[in-house]
Amino acid sequence: MLADDLNCGFATLTRIYLIPAEGGEAHACYEDLDVQLGHACVGDMRAGAGSPPVFSEDGKYVFLQLSEDGGVKVARFALDGSDYEIIAGGDREIYQFALAPEGRLILASADTLHPGDLFAFDMANGEETRLTDCNKELFSELVLSEPEAFRFEASDGWPIQGWIMKPVGFKEGSK
Repeated sequence: MLADDLNCGFATLTRIYLIPAEGGEAHACYEDLDVQLGHACVGDMRAGAGSPPVFSEDGKYVFLQLSEDGGVKVARFALDGSDYEIIAGGDREIYQFALAPEGRLILASADTLHPGDLFAFDMANGEETRLTDCNKELFSELVLSEPEAFRFEASDGWPIQGWIMKPVGFKEGSK
């Protein structure tokens, strides 16, 4: 299950907890991982929906969302706590996912220029196929500004990530 112990109040990172089927104490996996497990992205289109954890057929892995760097990815975690890998990522929010036959994921994904579409992702080779293009006609008529990510250090030394959206047609050095 995904949970936290609130040891840092509402800033506590969510963890994977395993509870033995025969009973006993729950224990956390990946305690040193410095990212938020689950969907923790908030935007204009949706907030915090997310997909529940999905177990692999062999029961050795769990697939779940991982939030970092302003986006939401899908990761596969070994339930023995040995390793994890990001399966599908990029500069976007994967707001829903499902395991599909033949080693594929179906992703509902949005980025800064597209509010949402469906994709098929082949986990064996990393190839992604767009299944929908819901706003193609609308976006063919629009010119949008793409956010630019940047990082800086706060006065207390903590790293901070930010984004700037320059006006469409912005020219460096002009007002």
